[in-house]
Amino acid sequence: MKFGPKPMVEGAVLPPAAAGAPAGFLLAEQATPLQHRRVLSVQLLSATAFVAMLPFAQQQLAAVPAFIPIYEALLVMMDLITATLLYGQFRVRRQASLLMLVAAYLYTATLTVGHALSFPGLFAPTGLLGAGAQGTAWIYMLWHGGFPLFVIAYVGLSPRTGPLSRTAERALLLGSVALALVLLALATAGQSLLPAIMAQNRYTPAMAPTVTSVWLLSLAALLCLLRRRSATVLDLWLVVVCTAWLFDIALSAMFNAGRFDLGFYAGRIYGLIACAVVLLELLFENALLYGRLAEAHESALRRGVELERARDEAQAGIRARDLFLASMAHEIRTPMNAAIGLTHLVLQTRLEPMQRDFLTKAHASSQALLRLLNHILDYSKAEAGKMELEREPFRLDEALESVGDLFAARASQAGVELRFAVAPEVPEQLVGDAMRLMQVLNNLTGNAVKFTERGEVLLAVRLLSREARQVRLEFSVQDTGIGMDPAQQSRLFEAFSQAAPDVARRHGGTGLGLAICRRLVALMGGQITLQSRRGEGTTVSFSASFGLPADAEAPRRPLPARVLVLAPPGAARDRLQRQLEALDMTVDARALEEQARAHALGDFDEHWDLVALGWGSDDGALPAYLQRLLALLPDGPRPGLLVLSALPDPMADGAAPLPGLRVALVRLPLLRTRLREALVRLQSQSQTPSAAPADGPDFAALARELSGTRALVVDDNPVNREVASAYLRASGMASASAGTGAEALSLVRHEHFDLVLMDLEMPDMGGLEATRLIRAMPGREQLPILALSADSSDLLWEQCRDAGMDARLDKPIDPLAFARALRRWVRQPLPSR
Repeated sequence: MKFGPKPMVEGAVLPPAAAGAPAGFLLAEQATPLQHRRVLSVQLLSATAFVAMLPFAQQQLAAVPAFIPIYEALLVMMDLITATLLYGQFRVRRQASLLMLVAAYLYTATLTVGHALSFPGLFAPTGLLGAGAQGTAWIYMLWHGGFPLFVIAYVGLSPRTGPLSRTAERALLLGSVALALVLLALATAGQSLLPAIMAQNRYTPAMAPTVTSVWLLSLAALLCLLRRRSATVLDLWLVVVCTAWLFDIALSAMFNAGRFDLGFYAGRIYGLIACAVVLLELLFENALLYGRLAEAHESALRRGVELERARDEAQAGIRARDLFLASMAHEIRTPMNAAIGLTHLVLQTRLEPMQRDFLTKAHASSQALLRLLNHILDYSKAEAGKMELEREPFRLDEALESVGDLFAARASQAGVELRFAVAPEVPEQLVGDAMRLMQVLNNLTGNAVKFTERGEVLLAVRLLSREARQVRLEFSVQDTGIGMDPAQQSRLFEAFSQAAPDVARRHGGTGLGLAICRRLVALMGGQITLQSRRGEGTTVSFSASFGLPADAEAPRRPLPARVLVLAPPGAARDRLQRQLEALDMTVDARALEEQARAHALGDFDEHWDLVALGWGSDDGALPAYLQRLLALLPDGPRPGLLVLSALPDPMADGAAPLPGLRVALVRLPLLRTRLREALVRLQSQSQTPSAAPADGPDFAALARELSGTRALVVDDNPVNREVASAYLRASGMASASAGTGAEALSLVRHEHFDLVLMDLEMPDMGGLEATRLIRAMPGREQLPILALSADSSDLLWEQCRDAGMDARLDKPIDPLAFARALRRWVRQPLPSR
C-alpha cells in the first residue's frame, strides 16, 4: 500500500477499496489472507481460553474492591479513544457506517459510566445512583444488548452510502448518548417498570431469558459480520469484538455463581479484549499513517527542491527564448521596414501598370510576413504570461471602421457582402485596449471573408450587461461560408492547428491566429465560442468587458428630418431605413424605377431634406450617375445626396459632381458614426462635396499643415533612415539624419528640430541613453522624441517612457500611424521662424 503526499482534506470522499487496491486507511482495506490468519489465531486463543475456564466459572475467588473501578475506568477511556479515532476516519471518508460505530462506542461509554456509578459498594453500599443490584444488572443487559444492535446497523449501511448532513451527524451522535441516558434513568429511577432479574444478589427466573436475549443479539451481530462478502480489516476485528462479548456474557452472567468468582473476573477480561482490539488496530494504523506522512513530507520537500530547480531552469529558458525572439524580431523587422516602407513610397509615384501590379503584390506579401511575425511574437508573449492589455478611451465605431476598411474591398472582390450590426444601446465610447480588440475582430473577420465564397459576413455587437462604469459586450462574426464538421471544430483553437489539412495550402496561415484570439478574449474577461455546420456557415462569438469613460458623450448635432432612400427592395435597404429611423428621421424607401414613374406623373414630394442612394461599379462613373438622378428631381432647392459605396474611392476618376449639388460619400459597411458624420457634413456643406475617406493618410493635407517644420532621424541602419526621411518629406517636413547617438546629440545641441525619431539599439550609444542626455539639455525638455523600434514589448515601452520618450512607432512603419503621430506631436511653426 502506498500513501502519497496528497493531503487528505475534510470532506473528501475516498472510493471504496477495490480488490487488492489500497484505500489509504488500513481498517478500510479488504482483509488480506494474512490478516484473516491473525484474526483466526486470536479467535482460537480466545475460544480455547473460554473452554478451559468454563468448568471453573463458579469457583469463588478473593474479592478485589479496586477491580471494578479500574476495569470500568479502562473501558470508558478505551471506548472514548476508539470513538475519537473512528470519528477522525469518518471526517475523511464521510461513510455513514463509520459514524454508526462512533455512536456505538459513545453509547457503551455512557452506560459504562452509569454502571460504575450504580455498582453496589463502589461509591455507596447500594451504588451512588441508589439502583442496587437490580439496577446494576439491567444496566449491564442494556449495555451488552445495545452495542450489537449498533453493529448490525453498521453492517446494514453500505460503504457507498452518501455523506450525511451535519444535522444528521449531530443527531446520531447526540441521540446515542441521549438514548444511553434514558436507559440509565429507566434502569435506576424507573427499575420498577422492568422485570426483576435479581433478588438479593441472586438471579430470578426472569434472568435466564433476559441474558439469553442479550447473548443472542451478540450472536446475531457476529453472524451479520461473517456474512459480508468483502470483509474489511475493521469487519474482522469487529468479529473478534462480538466473539469476546459472547464469552463475556457467558462467563459473567450465565455460567458463574455471582460476584468475585472466576467467571466474574474472566468475563470482565473478555470485555476488556472487546474494547481493546479495535483500539489497538486504530492506534497501529495511526502510527503507520504518521510514518507515511513523515515519508511523504520528506518526499514533498525533495520534490519541492526539484521543482524549484526545474522552475529556475524553465525561467532561464523563457528568458533566453524571449531574448532570442526580441533579437530575431529586431533583425527581421529591420529589413521588413525597408521592404514595406520603400514599396509603399514607390506605389505613391507614377508607375506602369505591370510595375504597379508587381509592387502591389510585393507590398502585400511583406505585410503578410509581418502579420505572421506578429502572431508568433504574440503567441510567445501569451505563453510566457506577459501579454497585458491597455486601458485607454476609444470609440467602438472607429475600431469597427478599421476592420471594415481592411476587408471591405476584399469582400467586394469576392462577391461577399460585409456588413455590421451594432445594437442601438451599445455605447459608442469605451475604455479598453482597442488595438487588441481590433486584432481579434480582424482575425475572425478575415477568416470569415477568406472561407466565404458567396453570401455575406455579418459582424454584430450587442449589449450583455451594463453597470455604472463597465459594460459587457458580445461580438459575433457570422458567415455563410464552407462551415466545419465537429472534428474540425474541436481542434480549431489549438495552436498551429487549422480546420483541415488543405487549408494552409489553399488559403495560407499558420493556425496561430485563433489560439491568440482565445487568449486575448480571456484577458478581456470573456470567452470565445463557435457554432458551425458543414456547408452552412460559421458563427464565432466572444464576450468582453470594457470600462466607460467618466465624461459623458458629446451631444449630437441636429440631423435632417425627412429622407428618401432610393434602392431596390431587399435586406440592405431595410437596414439603411432602420438606421436612419434610429436617428429620429422620417424615411420613405422606394426603388429608382418607382421614383422615375412618380416623377413622370408629377407626383414627387418636394420637401425631402435628403436622398440616400447606393452606387457600385456597375453604375458607371459617379458624376454620370448623379446626372441621371438629377433628371428625376424637380426644379427648385435640391436635397442633399448621401452616396453609399463599397468602392475605395468613388471619385478616383477625378471628375467632380455637378455644381450646386451637396454630396456626402459614405463607405460601406455602414456604421452609425459614419452615417451620422456624413449627415452632419451635409448640413454644414455649402457647394463643395465631401471627399470619400481614403484608405491611407492624406499626405498632401499633412504637408500643408507641417510645412516649415524639421525632424531628425536617428538610426544606425541607412535604409531605415532613408525610409523614415522619405515619409517625412511626403509629410512636408525637412529632415536631417544621424547614424549614432553621439552624432544625434551634437545635431540637437547646435540645430533646431521640431521632432526626433530615435532608434533604440545602436552600437555606441543606445536610444534610451541619448534621450536622457537630450532631456538634460537646456531648452530641449519639451522636444518631442518618438521611439523607433522593432521590439514592441510593453517592458521596452516602459523603459522608453522612463527615459523621457513621448510615443512609440513600431517598425515596419505604418503610414497611417506615422501620419497620426506627426499630426499629434509636431507643433506648428511660429510665423517668425
